[in-house]
Amino acid sequence: MNRKQYLVLDTNILVSAVLAKTSKARQALDKAQDIGKILRLKQLYLNHISLFNKIFMIKFRNTKYHLVSP
Repeated sequence: MNRKQYLVLDTNILVSAVLAKTSKARQALDKAQDIGKILRLKQLYLNHISLFNKIFMIKFRNTKYHLVSP
């Protein structure tokens, strides 16, 4: 029997994985998605959205792109 594993990743890993597609953090995220299900709490998910919005706004403040909350 092949049981699916449940994993929790640190916010810093998620942020790094989103910002750098060839980073070790991205490799960890990809591997975690391959071997199991990544758990997330609603409050942490909302925190991630807020954090990604801030990072996105700083990184792309002089462009036409924008990020919206789900």
